[in-house]
Amino acid sequence: MDSILQAELPCENSFIGCKWVGSSGKMREHVDEKCEYASFHCENENCKKVFIRKEIAKHLKECVHNMIMCKECGWSGSLNEAEVKN
Repeated sequence: MDSILQAELPCENSFIGCKWVGSSGKMREHVDEKCEYASFHCENENCKKVFIRKEIAKHLKECVHNMIMCKECGWSGSLNEAEVKN
């Protein structure tokens, strides 16, 4: 069993670009915490976008479901709702 956990394997996301190679015992840790190619769902409510870890910052910056607040009237909602409001 120990030899299986020590076997060197490519990342489960190697098919989309990850170059990591390591023991199968470290695979879960790599994918869950470090892999730039691991899939994520947007944390904004109503956003169904799925993207890879290395795109998190870019997506969150551009997501139309980001919550905003109008400085003039105090209205708050998503960027998407703001377009409808105006």
